[in-house]
Amino acid sequence: MARHSSPVTHHSSWRRHFAIFWDAFLTVAIGAGLFDAAQRGGLWHARGLWMLLLALAFLITHRWLWAPVHHASGEWPPRYRDLLIVVGVEFVLVLALLPASAWFALLFLALLGQIAAAAPIRRWWLPLPIILLTLAAPIGLYDALAAQRWGAAAGLAAVIAWLPALFLYIRLFFDEREERAVLERDLRAAHAEIERVTPLLRRLDALQSREQALTDMRGGMHHTLAYVSLQLDTVRQQLPDDPATAGVTLATLHDLVQQRLREIAPGGEESAESAAPEPDQSAAPSGDTEAAPT
Repeated sequence: MARHSSPVTHHSSWRRHFAIFWDAFLTVAIGAGLFDAAQRGGLWHARGLWMLLLALAFLITHRWLWAPVHHASGEWPPRYRDLLIVVGVEFVLVLALLPASAWFALLFLALLGQIAAAAPIRRWWLPLPIILLTLAAPIGLYDALAAQRWGAAAGLAAVIAWLPALFLYIRLFFDEREERAVLERDLRAAHAEIERVTPLLRRLDALQSREQALTDMRGGMHHTLAYVSLQLDTVRQQLPDDPATAGVTLATLHDLVQQRLREIAPGGEESAESAAPEPDQSAAPSGDTEAAPT
């Protein structure tokens, strides 16, 4: 069972198995107690009917406590205050049944099981010692101590001490299973979330790559245009005095611009050349044309 400070609605399979086990255990324990009481004086009289009512009340109280686990609905574990109330009522019922048969002392084990399953370990200090000290009477520990039968007393004390250790081991074992189940559920949920987010991450990577490419292209175009501007200024200065050198520089600039166009978009060179205006042939000078008279 996971350690929660407040009730939760999750019900694991081990809780249902634990509840079914205690149902079967109580059926055997109450059946043995009633059978033993019937052998002593029968059940079909006022005292016997009273025992039947007490046993039925214990079963109803126990079933009510475990109802959320059996039906996989409601809150579990119950609030600690509610658990103490239920255990207190059942404790009184067992005390009322004990004079009829010592077999009813087995019901104290069901109380220990309820505490182990529903109460945090740090809160066992109050109900557990009370139940164990009460259980010591019907199993004969106090009689053995009074008669100074130390060997029997030591054995019975070992049984009493062994019970909380057993329930602690069961609780820790089930806690570990519960935590593992929670981790597995979280892992499956995380895996599903990763599968859902992976396509979005791929699209984001593609957009970031395109943005980086545009950034690099913008930087390259900035340097190219600055270089072209500088060379055009040089050509402007050389053109009157050295037209040949200016022509070579213009050809170099033309090649550079065409190269950049091919890098930006294939076919950009052809598009630029097709978009360039054709020279006006009618305005071109011709050697066969006679000069206009002055």
